[in-house]
Amino acid sequence: MTPPVATDSRDQRLARYQRFVEHVQKVCAEDPGRRAALRRSLGRLPEDAGYRAHGVVARFLSETPNRAEERAFYAVAAMIAAQPRDARDQERSNNGQGDTASAEPDVASAGDGSANTTPESETAPARRANLGTTLAQAVPQAMAERTAEARLHLLARQGLDGCHRNLPAIVRLLRGRQIQLDWVQLLDDLVALDRHRDRVAKRWLQSFYRTLYRRSEAATSPENPNSDNLMETS
Repeated sequence: MTPPVATDSRDQRLARYQRFVEHVQKVCAEDPGRRAALRRSLGRLPEDAGYRAHGVVARFLSETPNRAEERAFYAVAAMIAAQPRDARDQERSNNGQGDTASAEPDVASAGDGSANTTPESETAPARRANLGTTLAQAVPQAMAERTAEARLHLLARQGLDGCHRNLPAIVRLLRGRQIQLDWVQLLDDLVALDRHRDRVAKRWLQSFYRTLYRRSEAATSPENPNSDNLMETS
């Protein structure tokens, strides 16, 4: 009988993802040639990425990466490289960390797609901002609420290929307005997307609406001295 495939714990997995994100950010800051190579791989399949992109990404992949993991790593590296310079500078000033201060308690994505794996995150909440939270936080300075909702609904309906086709434009808009993005959480969700698409989509949607609701509640709270003015102008 074949034994179950060994997998990293959630903490080990996120630590590996964090090291990867920090490495890509360092490469983009220090090596314009490799940054350009990563940027050119945006929207391409891993097999179509240039050899310099492989040199950045390959060492962080698991020994036998599945299709979703490979696409997730190359896509996140390309999106980091494709950011405007001021957005990259913002990340460097934050030491490459996602903006978890405003993140809501939320479960992280489910494992790395391996069989016989029960995600630890189903029972352990984590304070990381997923894409739904980030889109809600981008309202209204980066986009209108209806626009954010429509873009998220579109992503939630997509499979692996459709998500990777539509995601770069959303990320480019967010980072162009310097909306902080948690690359580690995004990578974790994209790795899980192929096997757990419905679960990931549900988390994004729930986080989006919870964040908007909590902001609305805070704005109209009697403890908020500006709540009356906000209600009058809404």
